[in-house]
Amino acid sequence: MNDMATVSFKLNKPIFYDAFKNHRTNGSFILIDSQSNNTVGAGFIQ
Repeated sequence: MNDMATVSFKLNKPIFYDAFKNHRTNGSFILIDSQSNNTVGAGFIQ
């Protein structure tokens, strides 16, 4: 819990994003568990 890591995601379709340093809203994300609807992670795009 509360660990930090560098990760890569492979998505099944393109997404639009900005680097976090250029646009805080479009450069950040949250991960939600589809079964419980709980937030399971958050991050930012470099």
